[in-house]
Amino acid sequence: MIKGAKWWKFDFHTHTIASNDYNKDNYSDQQWLLSHMEKEIDCVAVTDHNAGAKIKELQQELDRMKEEKIEGYRPVYGTLIM
Repeated sequence: MIKGAKWWKFDFHTHTIASNDYNKDNYSDQQWLLSHMEKEIDCVAVTDHNAGAKIKELQQELDRMKEEKIEGYRPVYGTLIM
């Protein structure tokens, strides 16, 4: 539980490989998540064009990373905006 004020670092517009204009080939869900974690981003708005398919896969990977204590893991919260 967070007590008091907290500053959140939020990415309001990001795409995953499910979006037809994503520019990284062969980028795994773990790599995608770690790239946000490395930047200390707390919350991500996935804005894939006409697709929400990656959300469930990203959540599963996030859960797996937490459980397996993957190096570089930190909590990331997300939402889907289409």
